[in-house]
Amino acid sequence: MEAQNGSWVHEITYLRISITDKCNMKCSYCRPINIDYISHKDMLSYEEIRDIVLVMKDFGLKKVRITGGEPLVRPQVWNLVSLLKATNLESISMTTNGTYLKEYAKLLKEAGLDTINISLDTLDENKFKHVTKSDIKPVLEGIYEASALGFNIKLNTVLIRNFNDSEIIPLVEFAKDVRARIRFIELMPVGKLDFFNKSKIFYNDEVFKLLEKTYGKLTALPPDGSKSAKRFLIESINTEVGFISPISSPFCDGCSKLRLTPEGTIMYCLRTNSGINIKKIIREEGLEAFRKLMPDIIRQKNISNEYIINNDYRFLDCNRAMTSIGG
Repeated sequence: MEAQNGSWVHEITYLRISITDKCNMKCSYCRPINIDYISHKDMLSYEEIRDIVLVMKDFGLKKVRITGGEPLVRPQVWNLVSLLKATNLESISMTTNGTYLKEYAKLLKEAGLDTINISLDTLDENKFKHVTKSDIKPVLEGIYEASALGFNIKLNTVLIRNFNDSEIIPLVEFAKDVRARIRFIELMPVGKLDFFNKSKIFYNDEVFKLLEKTYGKLTALPPDGSKSAKRFLIESINTEVGFISPISSPFCDGCSKLRLTPEGTIMYCLRTNSGINIKKIIREEGLEAFRKLMPDIIRQKNISNEYIINNDYRFLDCNRAMTSIGG
């Protein structure tokens, strides 16, 4: 049955691949205090991930992003990048906290990684330590290294009211200095953590107004990737800024993105627990069984989109922490 709003998708164009739930940081909005990590034997191998991507390419897949946890804590992740590069995808990107970038950026560049998304919520050393329980110095060194190597860099900033909302302009200026794009992301209540409450959300329309007041009119740019970000150019400093607004301006309508967890579950959205474990199918029945399942996975993705839309885009029942899904 087609969606009533005409937004029924017929292919999956974007896959976010979480390769580990482990992370060297302990960000308040991402990771529970106590977490049972997935054992290595229960994770998809790099070769299995490559094979899943090859099947999904026949159903429209064009872009993938490697995430975690922190993907660079999994050994030799550049080997996965090389395997994915050989599948001739349009784009391969990675989301990282940046801690190990100084050490591994060159290997990732040589393997064929196109874009690095780096999480950076603050430039203040003490605030950074407070929210991540880690030091900011290696992160900044990693950003500088990635910039020097010519990576396409996106900085991801989750704004938290009365915590880092005073740093919007300094963060934009930093993005300009390292030749990066910056994305401001509204705080999402994923994982049922005690950290979340509505008073902490800083809405992106507030950011937009501040940027226009500071820099003048922002010029709209066409969407790219998963189309979740509304993109603008700050012409006065030649820097791109994006707004990802899952709370104030949801983008579920027509979404053709899936998430693959470390243990092989395809999840349809962050807002629900809906998904299907394909690792068991692949290991017991083979890739062709997965291929035959793909039309139903696309149908279930559409059902998930409609369910979320019909429930006012609420974060309904996702109990998994962000670190085990992939941010």
